[in-house]
This record gives sequence, C-alpha cells and structure tokens, in this order.
Amino acid sequence: MNRLRGQSRDFSGEARRIIPFIVNQVRTLWQAKSFHEDGAGVWELKEKPLSKMHEFPQGKAKDMARRLSYEQLQGFMQALRSANAQLSAGAEGRKPEEVIEFLILTMCDIARNRKSA
Repeated sequence: MNRLRGQSRDFSGEARRIIPFIVNQVRTLWQAKSFHEDGAGVWELKEKPLSKMHEFPQGKAKDMARRLSYEQLQGFMQALRSANAQLSAGAEGRKPEEVIEFLILTMCDIARNRKSA
C-alpha cells in the first residue's frame, strides 16, 4: 500500500503539469458546446445559450482528471491530439461536433474505467 501511495505522489507532479492543459482544452470545447451527465452516466452534447458562455464546470473537469492514472492521462492526451488533428484537417468529412463528442466520450470512458478498476 505504501508503494502505491509513493507512486501516487510521483504522479502528482506530472498531474500538476497535465491537468491545466486538459482543463484548458476542455474549456475550449465548452465554449462551443455544453455537456451534461444523464441518469445512466452517459455524456451527451447540448447546444449552449450564448448567455452561458462564461460558465464552465472547471472543478468537475479537474476532479475527473485527478482520478485518472498516468497511463489513462496519456491515453486521453493521445485522444485529444487525435481530435485536434481531426478538427484541423476537417475530420475527413466529420462535423466538429462529432469530433468534440468523441473527445468528451473518450475522457468519460477513461474516467469510468478508472472507477471500475
């Protein structure tokens, strides 16, 4: 158990560098779309009124990110890079909303897998 705690401490330094990046990326997505969790734990995108653009569940995103292991964060970062590349390249005919949805669902799947592990 102490070994796991030691690893957790080692990870926290890396997490402090990665979490702000994830939060900023999710904030960028939040400016375009809003997401919520329904009763089944499935995340879906909803149009967001312009009057709500200043609101962002930063605490929720940070909380999600803190629950991820280093490997899971790396997996999310890879998905994030892939989604950004798809958005930049026009996502081969996919709508930006589909790429954003993929990214959010990936993060939620990673968080859900972490809880079940």
